[in-house]
Amino acid sequence: MNGKVPVSVITYGDLAMRSAIKMVFHNAHHRLYAWHLIRNATTNVKNPRSLSLFEQCILGEYEIYEFEAKWDQMVQVCGLQDNVWVGQLYEKKKMWATTYIKGNFFVGFRITSRVEGLHLLLGKFVNSRNNLSEFLEHHHRCLCHMRFKKVEDDFESIHGEQELQTQLTTLEKSALGVYTKEVFLLFPMVLQSASRVNVTREIRTAFGFIYFVSRYRRPDKEWHVSFWLSTMDLKCSCQRMESIGIPCDHLVSVMVYLDMVDIPDNLVLNRWSMSAKDYLHSGELRGVDSMMVCCYQALRIASKLLCKVGMKTTKDFSELMTIINTESEKHERQQSAENYSLGPMG
Repeated sequence: MNGKVPVSVITYGDLAMRSAIKMVFHNAHHRLYAWHLIRNATTNVKNPRSLSLFEQCILGEYEIYEFEAKWDQMVQVCGLQDNVWVGQLYEKKKMWATTYIKGNFFVGFRITSRVEGLHLLLGKFVNSRNNLSEFLEHHHRCLCHMRFKKVEDDFESIHGEQELQTQLTTLEKSALGVYTKEVFLLFPMVLQSASRVNVTREIRTAFGFIYFVSRYRRPDKEWHVSFWLSTMDLKCSCQRMESIGIPCDHLVSVMVYLDMVDIPDNLVLNRWSMSAKDYLHSGELRGVDSMMVCCYQALRIASKLLCKVGMKTTKDFSELMTIINTESEKHERQQSAENYSLGPMG
């Protein structure tokens, strides 16, 4: 992983895993699997009313004081003051309550669905009856399928056409120009939600402005959006951008209020952009775009057929090895002479 470590980890809460994560990934935020907690609540708390309130505490995006009030309400109403499991769970609230986890990058995941989805895909290619040789062959087929799907997704993001769905066409076009297709499809929902959020007042500061926003007919609930004039950066107190990676409706409402036509750079994560694969952090060209992947796959398939033909007799093997070595050396010399860079083709 080039020296990188995870910043976020989701597990079932196994004690051994918790200790290992804390020891190896010092700065990673460890989150407990939400579905697993709700299932355990069903076992340890029999009251259906308390289960509903408990689920709200886990998944609700509250301020700290709101969460504490909700939790106290659940404990009092459902008579859980002496429930040992509830008390132990409360002590670990920073590992499962959305209120305390917001600001940590989990991309909206509350469960281990990504891993389970990978297991489901792999299960379509391998099974318990495969021997080691068959497993390796089918596993390779699975990897080829995944890479091909990525190539298809890249092509669709770059060349596919998306219909604009909101009245905020300028901002939606800006999102269309920077986000991949999968992420862009989430953005119209944010734009539509922003229509129900208003800027109520603003305060001038040394660095820029702080805008106070609230939802339609909910003046009691406010969020603060900071705007830096020097960098044109925006940041919201809800921290949904830091948690999920796409702008929240509060940020969009301020963009509309400021009559912005482009999404600020700090609100576009490189991993969600169409140029994510173009450059490494060092600025060097990655050199693995969709066209190169297609060429590589075509050459790999042709080479596999060549191997089947060349292994049958010693004469065929020697002739093909000579041809391959000669052609490889020739093309390598040509590329070196032309100072050819392994950049994107096309």
